[in-house]
Amino acid sequence: MTRTEHTLHALPAFPVYSLAFVSDDRLVVGGGGGASRSGIKNQLRVYEVDRPNLAIKQLTSLELESGEDAPMTIASPLSPDAHIVCGINSTAALLAEGKNENVRVYRVGDDKVVEERKAQSISGKDAEVYQKITVFSPDKTLVAAGSTDSSVALLQYPSLEPVCEPLSVTDGELYDVSISEKHILLTASSHLELYTLPAKDKKGKGKLELEKRIERPTFSGVKPDKVVFRAARFSPTQPDRLFTVVNPSGGARSKTRGVKEPTNSYVCKWDTTTWTVKRHRLVDSRPVTVFDVSSDGKLLGWGSSDLKIGVLDAKTFAPLLQILKAHEFPPTALKFSPDAGLLVSGSADNSLRLVQVPAGRPSSTFPTMTVLLIVLLAILIAVLMQQYR
Repeated sequence: MTRTEHTLHALPAFPVYSLAFVSDDRLVVGGGGGASRSGIKNQLRVYEVDRPNLAIKQLTSLELESGEDAPMTIASPLSPDAHIVCGINSTAALLAEGKNENVRVYRVGDDKVVEERKAQSISGKDAEVYQKITVFSPDKTLVAAGSTDSSVALLQYPSLEPVCEPLSVTDGELYDVSISEKHILLTASSHLELYTLPAKDKKGKGKLELEKRIERPTFSGVKPDKVVFRAARFSPTQPDRLFTVVNPSGGARSKTRGVKEPTNSYVCKWDTTTWTVKRHRLVDSRPVTVFDVSSDGKLLGWGSSDLKIGVLDAKTFAPLLQILKAHEFPPTALKFSPDAGLLVSGSADNSLRLVQVPAGRPSSTFPTMTVLLIVLLAILIAVLMQQYR
């Protein structure tokens, strides 16, 4: 692994739950004390990133209305006029009426953050249900909002009009959503669900039919009932490639005395034409809590409950870097910059960590260096043998 520069930034009294880049040097961070009366304000903060020095400077912030929840998820379409889509629960008074305008669109400027529109994707009055997933389609015309009740709303962007009836995983807990050019994939703890996107010229709000259910994989002695899915993302550059995270299930106890249950977490690469795992790598001995794929599809970032964050080369799965104690609490948010040169993690311990991603990639440099070393070694041996004859 390559040594790299990284810096921790303390954000006093500001637990971080979400973050997104709107450009290579502009970062939006969501956090706060939640809907409880903790005295910690719920905010969206905009930071300028000084990349050479791994420093940040707060440009502006938006304090949410009293009683609203913290921004638990943020995604950006990376448009020239910087915007974000957030998941923020409405106040208890509105929730009691069955009104929860949880999907919010904001315009992000250097001096202010302005709300432009909002919509409801969560039904019911339960304040414990909130939006935890926000993802865009590759062409940024669709946005999906996934909630803790395991439902997913697929909306047009920027209008936030529903594209289809709400989706919901059939069993297990919803953990992730990913959209390719033709499909939307729902990640449940026990399986994946693949739906075909409606035609763009189709009128009306129809129901999407389940195209395929993908079960948990088996590899290297790992049994499906011993792992659960934690994340699944289509490659931004190769739609037939899918990256998943599987964590230890932690459910069943071993019936054999002295035999320990598996605790390892893995990152896997799938071929979606055959739905088989083509490559996998053990990344930690504790569950992975956050995962991201760089916009060029070349890097995989992960963070674990063991307080680590790391980066893999997406082609070879060789580890590029690993930071052992990135935060005091497990990371709650992780994102590559648009150019993949920076990785930022956030945690409820009131901190951000900025990590410089090494420019050299094992997939491109390692084989060449290995061949050169072998050739040089062969030449050296030949010279020594010639001298001692």
